[in-house]
Amino acid sequence: HPLMRGMVAVDAQLPSAKDQQSYLVYPPEDGIPGPTPKVPGVGEVWAVLQWLEHPEKKWPGATAVIDATTWQIKDVITAEHSNPHGLFTNRAQDKVWVTNWQSRSILTIDRKTHQVINRAYPGDSIAHSMMHPNGEKLYVSRASENIISVLDPETLKTTKDIQLDAGPHGIWITPNGKWLVAAATLDDKMSVIDAQKDEFAYSIPTKRLPLFAFTTLDSRFGMVAAALDKTVHIVDLNAGKQVAAIEAGAFPIWPAPAPDGKHIMAINTGTHDISVIEIGSWKVVKTIPNVGWGAHGMSFGLKQGGGWYGYVVNKFTHYITVVDMQSLTVAGYIPLPPGYYGGISPLAFPRVKSVAYPYP
Repeated sequence: HPLMRGMVAVDAQLPSAKDQQSYLVYPPEDGIPGPTPKVPGVGEVWAVLQWLEHPEKKWPGATAVIDATTWQIKDVITAEHSNPHGLFTNRAQDKVWVTNWQSRSILTIDRKTHQVINRAYPGDSIAHSMMHPNGEKLYVSRASENIISVLDPETLKTTKDIQLDAGPHGIWITPNGKWLVAAATLDDKMSVIDAQKDEFAYSIPTKRLPLFAFTTLDSRFGMVAAALDKTVHIVDLNAGKQVAAIEAGAFPIWPAPAPDGKHIMAINTGTHDISVIEIGSWKVVKTIPNVGWGAHGMSFGLKQGGGWYGYVVNKFTHYITVVDMQSLTVAGYIPLPPGYYGGISPLAFPRVKSVAYPYP
């Protein structure tokens, strides 16, 4: 974490010199576990790499742009990146907003030129952003200040600050624009905001360390993953009550709604797999293994010939995992150069039945 410092305590009996050297290399260079997918994707995949280091810059981080038709990297954007953590886009899909933890900034990037065209400093610990479906409001979470800021997407000027529970991190919005949900990491709650009035509405207690909140495509339910207790909580947003608490894998982060509207894909960092949760029964119906060490975020894109791919970024591997959303199996891996670590947030273009931008 960019704002933390740690101490390593060791036993008096140290490992051998050979083992010590292997421990010094982290994340481990374990190679790419398989080939790229046989069937190409459509469009692009943008991926925030929070820990990518460059010798000419003080702070790490970059955004990689990948051609989904060739599985090749098109560009690596490093300008003004400082531990970048989240990214989102608008309805026209011509701009991308990147949130930086370390520099307290949010950047507007032109999707065609890959140039930074605007920036703002709304507050501390800028974690994630989310566009309202009307395209007129951009929300950003300010984790250390317990605030969701509402920005004008064009100017990035703050129009309102919404005070809520402690440590708001991952945020999402219902397709009907009614509710914004936030994972209140430090209070162990899901915070719910009335996105029509931009006012705090209520919160639901969760288990420990909720990190990212999402909503279902029908705008009915919110979900949040409590990482320390491997639990995904489901909340009926209109009723304001929890309807299910589902055991997932170890350290779930990102409970994303699949584009078929039938499943939630809970990305488990600790077990490097995906718990597939059926909407309605609220049961884990499948586990997708071998996703990648430190599996963190997932975005959905079109697959050539029909169907969807799910793109999973991993913190501790230099590859992106591609999941076939029809078979719910790993279709292949997009290799990244050594050192391209810290995969936190992906974003596939064109947008596919996403919560804020359902495609026709």
